[in-house]
Amino acid sequence: MIYRIDNISYSFTNNDGIIDIKKINTNGNYAFHYDESNKFTAQITDTQFSKGLTFDPKNISIFHCENSTCSRISGYLKYNNSVVLNCSTTTCGKIETSIDCTSGTKVGTPFCDSSSNFKICLNIGDATKNNYIAKEIPNGPKTYFFSLNKSANLNIRSILPILMAI
Repeated sequence: MIYRIDNISYSFTNNDGIIDIKKINTNGNYAFHYDESNKFTAQITDTQFSKGLTFDPKNISIFHCENSTCSRISGYLKYNNSVVLNCSTTTCGKIETSIDCTSGTKVGTPFCDSSSNFKICLNIGDATKNNYIAKEIPNGPKTYFFSLNKSANLNIRSILPILMAI
């Protein structure tokens, strides 16, 4: 198990009563949860994701780690087949299960549809018209989508926040 102490990643192993603590060289984006009763922050493992998470969303965070140093980032996280969290740098909250992408007010918002497919609202239009769609997000550690935002003859392409589908 990997733990975060003062924004550094460590592993703790028990070898016949001897506790071995090692700084772990982690790079990438990871989900962590804060255990209120024991006062520690641990990385959420793939096994925990696959078995289903029971953590309170307010205790889940997304961190970007480089050379073991981790900092909290904003992004979205999908787990338990249909739960999507919108995580800021201070807290995470659940997103409603189904979103209407046709109006453009939800561009950049991920959600799970009625079949538990992880999707995001995008604008794939061009300089003359908007075309709003729901695009499926494949599973994996991170996926980036570009979306067109048309405003008064200016075309702005922006990268959407980090998305983790596990």
